[in-house]
Amino acid sequence: MHLEKATKEDDQTFWKLFAAHAASGKFDNLKPFKGLVMAVSVRHERESVGKSLTGVQFSPQFNDFMMTLAAISPRGAHFFQETFAGRSLRSQRDIRAKTVFL
Repeated sequence: MHLEKATKEDDQTFWKLFAAHAASGKFDNLKPFKGLVMAVSVRHERESVGKSLTGVQFSPQFNDFMMTLAAISPRGAHFFQETFAGRSLRSQRDIRAKTVFL
């Protein structure tokens, strides 16, 4: 079954097929996407046990994606971060300020 067809089935069918695709490496060349999936998973896990998101590490490719999005549209980046996961705009500014002088 293909992922597109699985989207028309039930959620469990889709997620099982998605996991199989991920395990077989079909998303290996999509590093920002993999970083997003990891970030959303970690966010959900931490929030479900009442932990804050302080100190969460993100993949460099996902960080780069979020930094680029924030440069294009700070509001868009904030909306994306609130909806899915990622660094806050403040955290991004702090990192950018530290790396400019390196």
